[in-house]
Amino acid sequence: MRIAVVHSFYTGAQPSGENNVVLDQVAQLERAGHEVSLIARHTDDLSIGRAYPLRAALTVATGRGASPDEALRRLRPDVVHVHNTFPNWGTAWLGEWASHTVATVHNYRPVCAAGTLFREGHECRECLSRPAAPAVQHACYRGSRVATLPLAIASSPRGSLRRIPKVVARMIVLNRQAQTLYETVLGRRVDLVPNFVPQATLTAATAATRGWVYVGRLGPEKGIDRLLRNWPQGQPLDVIGDGELAKQIGREVSARPEINALGLLPREDLLGTLASYRGVIVPSVCSEGLPTIVLEALARGVPAVMSNYVSASEQMSTRGTAVVYDPLAGAAALRRALDEVATRGDVMRDAAKLLHAREYAPEIWQARIDKIYQDVA
Repeated sequence: MRIAVVHSFYTGAQPSGENNVVLDQVAQLERAGHEVSLIARHTDDLSIGRAYPLRAALTVATGRGASPDEALRRLRPDVVHVHNTFPNWGTAWLGEWASHTVATVHNYRPVCAAGTLFREGHECRECLSRPAAPAVQHACYRGSRVATLPLAIASSPRGSLRRIPKVVARMIVLNRQAQTLYETVLGRRVDLVPNFVPQATLTAATAATRGWVYVGRLGPEKGIDRLLRNWPQGQPLDVIGDGELAKQIGREVSARPEINALGLLPREDLLGTLASYRGVIVPSVCSEGLPTIVLEALARGVPAVMSNYVSASEQMSTRGTAVVYDPLAGAAALRRALDEVATRGDVMRDAAKLLHAREYAPEIWQARIDKIYQDVA
C-alpha cells in the first residue's frame, strides 16, 4: 500500500515526543512492506526567515498556506496519514484528499489554543463552550494575546485546525479520555490507537543503578516546578528537557545536590541509559494521555510514578507498572509513591516489559493501523 505521511515538525529546541513518534511510525510502516513517503516541513528550517512568524500566523488562522497537494498528486497514495499541520501546513488542501485521509490527533489543539486544556494552574475547558474569546483573553499561547489569536480562530468550530478531525475519513486519538472528549465535541466516531515504541535490547545485567528521572518539556502544565518543590531530600533525580521554566529550575536545583538538571539530551543517549533508572516521574497537572517517555520506559522494564491527571494512569496502575499519586496533594503523597515503587521494583519491572509486549509493541500498532488503512483505501 502507498502511504503518504504529512507532518510539520516542531522545533528541535524543545523535546517532542510527537516528532519521534512520526519517525518511528514511518520506519515501522516501511518494515511492514508499505511504500511510505514522508512529506514534511521543519520549523527549524523555516523559522530562519524574518517574515516567518507572520506567515505562520496567517497559515494557522486561515488554513491557507503551504500545501502537500503537488507531492500527493505525484505520489498518488492509497492513504494520506496526517499527524500535525501546525504551524507550517495549511489545511485547505484537505478538501480533495479528505476521503483518503487518516488523521492522528496527538493533543487538544483542534479545540484548545494551548493544546493542553490547561490554564493558570488548573484544567480549563472554557473554549469548548465559548470558543476563541477566553483563549485570547487569557493569552493561552505563549502568554501573548497576539500570538494566541490565530490559534483561537483556528480551534473554533469553523477554524482551520478544527477542520482536520471534522472532514477526514478516520480520526485517531491515543487515549480514552481524548476519544470521549472528541466524540462529544465533534459528534463523530473516533478511533483509539495508542502509540508504540520499538522493543529495547536488554541484557541480564541491566539493573536499576540510578535514581529517578523526569523527561519532558519544562513547562508549568507538566508539573515540574511543583515536583521539585515537593522532592524529598536525598533522593537522586535527573531532570532532562528544556522549556520556559528552565532558568527557574536551574536556580532552584543549584542548592539541591541530589537533583541534576541535564538539559536536552540526544534521544539515543537518553534511551541508552533509561533502563538503569529506578523509575520515571510523570507529574503532569493537565489532562494528558500516555507520554512517549512512559512507553519507552515500559519497553525497558522501568516503572513510573504517575500523576492522576494522566488518563492512562489507572490502566498503568492496574497492570502493576505505575504508582499513581495526586501532584497537588503535597510532598507526603509523592514520597509514599516513591517508596512504593522502591519496594515493588523488581515485580514492576517485569510487569512493565510484559505490558509493552502485549499492548505497545510495534506489531500490535501495525495490526491496528493496517485495519484502518484497509478500510480507508
